Amino acid sequence: MLPNMNAGESFVKETALTYSAEPVRITAQMKRVAEYLKLHGEMTGDELQEFLHVKKTRAYVLAKEMRDRGIIEDRIGSTG
Repeated sequence: MLPNMNAGESFVKETALTYSAEPVRITAQMKRVAEYLKLHGEMTGDELQEFLHVKKTRAYVLAKEMRDRGIIEDRIGSTG
């Protein structure tokens, strides 16, 4: 089940990168998001859209790709 991206909850968080035998392709957008998260710790879906100047669908797809690659993790419902 996918998270409800319309809920204004934080869904992106920085995680430690781990070594993989296969290289992980990091796009320019992913790098920008990772740098932001390194400084700020987390961001909401709306913040991600505004930060990258993308629509909700692109922000969701990018966050999902980053989660699937182990670059970020969900923090839904967390208060910090």
